[in-house]
Amino acid sequence: MAGKRSEVLDALLSRNYDVPRAKEFAAHGVSRRLKTMSHCIEKVFATLPPEREDHPSMEELIDAVIHIQAFTFNAFACLDNLAWIWVCEQKLTTDKGEEIPPTKIGLGRKCRIVRRSLPADFQKHLKSLDGWFDHLENFRHALAHRIPLYIPPAAIREQDVPKYELLEKQMAKAHRRRNYDRYEKLKAEQQALTKYQPEMMHSPEDNSKRIVFHPQLLSDFGTVCDLAQRLNSALDSEPKSTVERKFWTGVFSLKKMLARAASLFRRA
Repeated sequence: MAGKRSEVLDALLSRNYDVPRAKEFAAHGVSRRLKTMSHCIEKVFATLPPEREDHPSMEELIDAVIHIQAFTFNAFACLDNLAWIWVCEQKLTTDKGEEIPPTKIGLGRKCRIVRRSLPADFQKHLKSLDGWFDHLENFRHALAHRIPLYIPPAAIREQDVPKYELLEKQMAKAHRRRNYDRYEKLKAEQQALTKYQPEMMHSPEDNSKRIVFHPQLLSDFGTVCDLAQRLNSALDSEPKSTVERKFWTGVFSLKKMLARAASLFRRA
């Protein structure tokens, strides 16, 4: 993981950028985020190793969740930073020669201006990742605006749900009567029906899928690094679409100049 990150950063940080803003996104955007993502993965694996089977403490779960949430935010933002590098270096604009709105700068399917300006093979690869982009965007937006990601403390088989709920009622009754010995005994019996699983999700009401987080974190990190390398390669060979865009930008600028000149002429 560290080797892959170093390879990406060496490529991006050793470039001679034409636009200082692009260099900033590489050095202080992508670079920081990849380091943060790498650190988050290490912390999650250290706190909740993949081979672990016993129930983690609530503190361990919260610690792992914090790092998974940080990873998700930075993975999503890292893709935006890569898109910004491209937009700045290519001096990319809308078809009318105007600045692209920040909300339209990214590598996802909704960022059409950026996508269609990239080399054809890169566009094809991004399209093949549309499902992955949707997954990452869904988790990021749920985290930011709806229900945050979390690791369920335990899972229970469907056939054990009635017994689990019965024990829950018996525990409440024992607690009300201050029969703490019985309460602890019932609690242990209830917990025996559950099993810890290394999965993350956000809201069950949103039909959120449970995802095994260890391989997902590694896979997402690898995908982000691969996209960074592909973008770096694209910067070495400016695509034809960008040249065409610059041509049309010039055409729109010329039209504006002629329109302004005509307006001044009429006033005179």
